[in-house]
Parts: sequence; C-alpha cells; structure tokens
Amino acid sequence: LGPRCVQYDAFGRCQYGIMCRFGKAHTDAEGTNICRPVEEGGVTEQIKINLLSKQVQFELRKNTWPFQTKRKGDNGNKGNKGGKGGKRGGKE
Repeated sequence: LGPRCVQYDAFGRCQYGIMCRFGKAHTDAEGTNICRPVEEGGVTEQIKINLLSKQVQFELRKNTWPFQTKRKGDNGNKGNKGGKGGKRGGKE
C-alpha cells in the first residue's frame, strides 16, 4: 500500500483525517487534518456518485422497483420476486 494516502493524493484532502490508515501523511503535529496547498494543486471537489433519489433507493431495497425486460417473447418478471425460487421449508 505504501506510506501515502490515496484520498489526499487524489483530492488534496482526506475526509478521514486522523482515523485514516495513512493519517501521518496528512496531519500536523497536533493531529489536525491538513489540506494540499494551492501551489501543489489545492483541493479538488469529489464527484458524487450516488445519484438515485431516496424513493428509488427505497424501492430497490424493498424489491418493489418495476424492472422491465426487453427480451422478445418475455412477459416481464411475472410472479418472480427474486431469490432462488422453489418452495420454502420442508414438508407440505
């Protein structure tokens, strides 16, 4: 892994501060998190990757999102709730 913090090298600031595994690479003697100086590139903004709304996240988590297939002759996910299928338990 090396002695350098990947977050600090990429963005100029590590969000984990002293809790980072490489905290000594981006903290001062008092333990304060430091940012990369402007002369060395400054701090760049991190890109947000979670672009789904809370409603869509909720529907995906509860398995209620209406997935639709584009296959010819397929009737969608008719009665399929995901999982391995089959019957639960032992005897009926």
